[in-house]
Amino acid sequence: KVVPEKKSQHLVPACYLRSFLADTSEKNNPLHNPGIYVNSSKLDSGWRLRGINHSIFTKSYYYNLPEDNPKEPYVENFLSSVEKLYRKNLTKVIEKDFGIEEISFLSYFTALQYIRVDKFISSLQNSYDKIAKWCDDFEGGNDYSEAFANIVKKSIPEIDLGGIIFPTSRIVYNNTAFPFLTSDSPVVRRTFNVSDLTSLFPHHYLNDALPDSHESFFIYFPLTPSIAYVSCELLTSHNTLEFGENELRNIFYMNYLTIENATRHVYSSIESPIAGEEELSNYLKRDVTGQIIKIYTEKDRFIFSGKLIEINPNALLFSCDDKQDTLNLNVGEKINLVEIYENGRNTSVMRYCSVKKVDSYSGDILVEWDFKIPSSSS
Repeated sequence: KVVPEKKSQHLVPACYLRSFLADTSEKNNPLHNPGIYVNSSKLDSGWRLRGINHSIFTKSYYYNLPEDNPKEPYVENFLSSVEKLYRKNLTKVIEKDFGIEEISFLSYFTALQYIRVDKFISSLQNSYDKIAKWCDDFEGGNDYSEAFANIVKKSIPEIDLGGIIFPTSRIVYNNTAFPFLTSDSPVVRRTFNVSDLTSLFPHHYLNDALPDSHESFFIYFPLTPSIAYVSCELLTSHNTLEFGENELRNIFYMNYLTIENATRHVYSSIESPIAGEEELSNYLKRDVTGQIIKIYTEKDRFIFSGKLIEINPNALLFSCDDKQDTLNLNVGEKINLVEIYENGRNTSVMRYCSVKKVDSYSGDILVEWDFKIPSSSS
């Protein structure tokens, strides 16, 4: 028996995608293969039905390592061994008959899915490649570049992901007519506080005893059009969360997270799932460049858009676009943490500082460290 090469490899596994197959029985076309509706991440290409093995879902030899036998690729075989267990565990969740074993597996599967997509692998590998180049430039040769080549893919079967997010895992059952969407990067990982989560969950599911200055990682992973995995310590201790028609707004914002997190494509089990899609598409295509500042006080967290004017070893000057934002802060107020983001990336951090100046006319906020660093001339 000739063993074929494992060429077409799913970055989001076929066993997962099958839960989002569209019901095409109404088309009355016996030659019409089942598939998933696909659109661009900006919702501007129209919903097109694609079979699970379509090239839009796969990359040729993506996980293969240079030393691999293409018929028995190391990483792809490992991923396949995990995927074989997925349907059994998901079925238990669908039947609402799951326990520690099933939720623990889904936590592992979620973490594995987060690190196996191209967006994660390419970004992390690029960082390793830069480090390797710096080391090789310093020492000469290319030993580090060779050692770090494909290190992220090689690490996938070796990383111990057990227990990372299991203790705060929950299952959301979507009982509305608005199905969950998914994407080519289906696991959403964000840093949220309780106020952020109010758009996603009813208040009675949230631990509102915590101040807004407290942020935690939030994991969201739609498993089927009616079931999602979530994990966050800010959620109350319910193992399952039931969402009915009163939570349609929450389902919309979960789907928005999915669309925003997508790399290139969004997937749906139905055609044209979102009302007002053109308006949302225009919003997704807006210019999101610019800077924001996050300021954490003892009880609150503030997010202001604007421009970083100056930063030095002792102070930071930021100008807010909305001058009314300055009214949230008082001169002399203690700040636990300041973070500056540019185009979505964290570029600067300050801790243990105070508000030195607030100018509501110019929109300027001056923050100084509580412990000054002496200048070289002093």
